[in-house]
Amino acid sequence: ILLHLLNVWLCYLLARRLFQSESAGLAAAFLFAINTVGYEAVYWIAASATLMGAAFAQTAVILT
Repeated sequence: ILLHLLNVWLCYLLARRLFQSESAGLAAAFLFAINTVGYEAVYWIAASATLMGAAFAQTAVILT
């Protein structure tokens, strides 16, 4: 769950930077948080690499 929360926060930062709008960042993070497509990655411990990969990829995009 903590990795998912980290990805939600990174999604917020990325969307806020991309759209230059606080509300757009919040909307993107909210939609990412409640999206049920990738629920296996949140609840299945073996899929934690997916969450870590997403976190590293988002961090790399934010830092560039």
